[in-house]
Amino acid sequence: MSKKFGIIFVIIGVVLFLSALLLFLHNKNEDVQAGQNSEEILADVKTAIMENIEKAQNVAATKDAVLDTESDTANSEIVSDPEITGTDVASDGTNKTGETNVTTASVPQDEDYEEMPIVQIDGNRYIGIITIPAIGIELPVIADWDYELLNLAPCRHFGSSATDDLVIAGHNFVAHFANLRYLKEGDTVSFTDMNGEVIVYAVEKMEILDATAVDQVLNVDYDLILYTCTYEGTTRVTVFCNRI
Repeated sequence: MSKKFGIIFVIIGVVLFLSALLLFLHNKNEDVQAGQNSEEILADVKTAIMENIEKAQNVAATKDAVLDTESDTANSEIVSDPEITGTDVASDGTNKTGETNVTTASVPQDEDYEEMPIVQIDGNRYIGIITIPAIGIELPVIADWDYELLNLAPCRHFGSSATDDLVIAGHNFVAHFANLRYLKEGDTVSFTDMNGEVIVYAVEKMEILDATAVDQVLNVDYDLILYTCTYEGTTRVTVFCNRI
């Protein structure tokens, strides 16, 4: 009888070992896949940011050209017909008060302008890139949050970099946010939005919070908060940062 029990215990032990091994391999595969996903997306996000920067530069150049043209036209009209302004006008286009009679051109805002710029890539919306040198990560950030999207990249859970209340969640993949727990006070975190604006933050503190501690994440006075679940899934590694 004892021999039979011994065999049963051995079988149970082997089954448990194989189950643990399969779980480890599954998690490892998910981690590798997550890293590949975010790396591919990161390249697309960087391209989109560069395109937005070039677009902004072209708009600025066009605005300057319009202003220069209107300035030349206004000065020409003033010099050729001083009576149109009702003031004495010098040859340099200024009146007695030294003010130049130039109309400032107005450039209309893009109708799609949002408080935080968003670009859609392959059906998902992105708000920028998070970079943390201390743990060696550079990742795209998705504008919307759900568990499926977290397999691709960290997601904005709440807020905006423009209003200094941005909260970003990420899975505890090694390629994503698993190493947040190693951050310490003073480490830098930078966020680059889709227009190429870079905001640099410093880590203020790191805490382990209950998964249900929503108020301690959403209703606190920090400019940037990053969090990820621990391996047990019952608590969250939470990093609080402020602008430098």
